[in-house]
Amino acid sequence: MEALLHPGAMLRGLRPALAAAYQDALHRAQEEKGSGAGERVPAGGEDAYKRCLTQAEIQENISRVNAHAALEEVDDAVRRGDAPMLHRALQDPALSLPPLQRDNLQLCLELLSAQRQQKALELGYVELLDEEEVAMGIRAANETGEEERASERERGGLALGTAAINQAIREGRAAQTLRVLRNPAVALRGVLDACAAEYQEQLEALAATKSPTGSSKPRWVRHRLRDGSEFYLSLQSFEGSWERPRDGELCATHLSRDEIQIPKRSTWSRAQIPAQESALQPAPAHSPFAEGGSHAAPLLFARAKEFVVALRLSVWAPR
Repeated sequence: MEALLHPGAMLRGLRPALAAAYQDALHRAQEEKGSGAGERVPAGGEDAYKRCLTQAEIQENISRVNAHAALEEVDDAVRRGDAPMLHRALQDPALSLPPLQRDNLQLCLELLSAQRQQKALELGYVELLDEEEVAMGIRAANETGEEERASERERGGLALGTAAINQAIREGRAAQTLRVLRNPAVALRGVLDACAAEYQEQLEALAATKSPTGSSKPRWVRHRLRDGSEFYLSLQSFEGSWERPRDGELCATHLSRDEIQIPKRSTWSRAQIPAQESALQPAPAHSPFAEGGSHAAPLLFARAKEFVVALRLSVWAPR
């Protein structure tokens, strides 16, 4: 180790705790080099390549040992389920990894754990994830985390947009109701300007059929989404939650998005439809109600990602 630390050796990244690992790696590298050096021995004498490693070869082996030790730290953190330990390990300069968004740390831990188990099943024994596999796990965690946050923002917009429609219906202003019906966050289809008065009339009639329940003032609105989950919006703070609230009754007079969805064309004036046909609005691609638009995960992490996402949904879904 003293020789490696000599300034003249110009070696980088030396870690005294890995001295024994350096010794083993350099010894193996020297033996491997010596075993193939016979072909380069000139007639005049022994070739120095037979027994000597160059400075670049020594540095390469040191960097390889450092990277292996860093991957062992990552593996230990994943095995323990220790997110802060994983965060420190992923920042080791011995590894060339993409940055992990801190909000995605727990998701990254779950993805790497699932991938570690999958790799062990395929090989029949536990093996470290290599650097590229860890990097792909980080990228998959960042991608999935952003998708989940975008989905939550969209669902929050849906809840607030639906609340605005209900308020406009109660106020009885057809023009205002039409404006909020066009909110892209709610993703209603087939909204026509010429039908504004009819929308107001029919939605008012529908709202009048819903009777309040309970004696206290309702504080929450429940939204049932098409994927089967439920989202709750507070009528006081306008904050959302996936958990069923315990501190207030649900509003029974609030029209849901599916109830608000534009009535059948058979109830409209047939003369109004042709002039407004071009105004039909498909659900935007970013909407939770749009079809398609799935994001593919990196191939290596496809199975692990599917497993983790399914697990998170089963844990987080309201009961």
